[in-house]
Amino acid sequence: MAQFYDSRWPQFGPLEIAKHEGNQLNSQEHSRFARALLLSFLALLSLQVSALSQKSEPTRLFQVIHNGKLAFIDKTGKIILQTKYDGTLPWGFSEGLMGISFPTDPAHTGWPSKEGYIDLSGKLVIKPRFSSAYPFSDGFALVWTEHGAGYINHQGRMVISPNKSFEGSRSFSEGLATVAGHGKFGFIDKTGRLVIEQRFDAAGSFSEGLARVYVGDLSGYVDKTGSLVIAPKFQTSDNSNFSEGLAAVGVGEKMGFIDRTGRLVIPAIFDAAYPFSEGLAHVTMNQKDGFVDKSGRLVIAPRYELAGNFSEGLAPMRIGGKYGYINQAGAFVIAPRFSFGSSFDGGLASVSEGDDKGGYIDSSGNYVWRNEPSRPCPCPGQTSKPYTRSGHTSRERDPLTELVYCCSPW
Repeated sequence: MAQFYDSRWPQFGPLEIAKHEGNQLNSQEHSRFARALLLSFLALLSLQVSALSQKSEPTRLFQVIHNGKLAFIDKTGKIILQTKYDGTLPWGFSEGLMGISFPTDPAHTGWPSKEGYIDLSGKLVIKPRFSSAYPFSDGFALVWTEHGAGYINHQGRMVISPNKSFEGSRSFSEGLATVAGHGKFGFIDKTGRLVIEQRFDAAGSFSEGLARVYVGDLSGYVDKTGSLVIAPKFQTSDNSNFSEGLAAVGVGEKMGFIDRTGRLVIPAIFDAAYPFSEGLAHVTMNQKDGFVDKSGRLVIAPRYELAGNFSEGLAPMRIGGKYGYINQAGAFVIAPRFSFGSSFDGGLASVSEGDDKGGYIDSSGNYVWRNEPSRPCPCPGQTSKPYTRSGHTSRERDPLTELVYCCSPW
């Protein structure tokens, strides 16, 4: 069976793929997902926040800690919003709202907690009453209660009632959401109606009109009518959603790319392959990373220790143990000097230089925000080390992850 994950990152089987793709999963898988999220793709590690509502917002915001509390800056480093909160959920704002965790125990040690949402002014607009609250997508947010998974609208009203049979639920994407019951996966519409029956062994979210599904150990793709438009004959991973018209799939021991007809248009010669972004796809050969174009030509030879996708014309690369940023010609425009570097998003990238050093840089490599020194932890008996939801620190030290306070439940 092919190696469909870069061996340097967490690996999951077919059923687990469906539960970990994107940011939705059942409550029992919650802590495993958070750890995988922090260790996986560089773009996810950035934790940068989009302040775009459904009608679009004029300002892009980024999370920082200022004077011991959560705050948000714009791309110039100016503080736009100062909150009274100690921490957030990892994904920040989506469609103008962001999840916040509130400890429910008298000692305020951070666990257990309830989760609600604040708006772009910092006002609590959806009261904390959920055990888990996920980002808004297509106008709805997936939430978990003691009665199971359900979906709320921007006003906090439960528009699809909690259902314990919605195992492995995910956010809506292109009008449909993946749900599972009794070990089989299907899709619901925004009324909660099951429009694609639960007949698959695993399923991803819709992307460019197609969704990845498993039948046994092999996967293919369905359209929004539930028809298998690409027969299940490939091995796939979380990185196999369609992007820019192509999808990375496994054939035998290697990975290549198919088009929307299922035709292999870039031969399966790579040890790992990732979605196309800005016309290039990140691939791995012999434990070195490079990039191919849509003709399959290696335009940036595999010579880097680790790479992230191109975003805003730049891609993070690790060489000699340090991260820098290259352009699409493969030339470093920001020299490798960071212990961690995220992808650019909204004009900024989060970087770390070890310990408390780091913050946000612009596309010239100049800091627009530097992290404030860590403060003593106010929680009795706890230390101020960074925590994920599972209680483990991330392998690569993300400056935003490190600024999570010990009182946070994650």
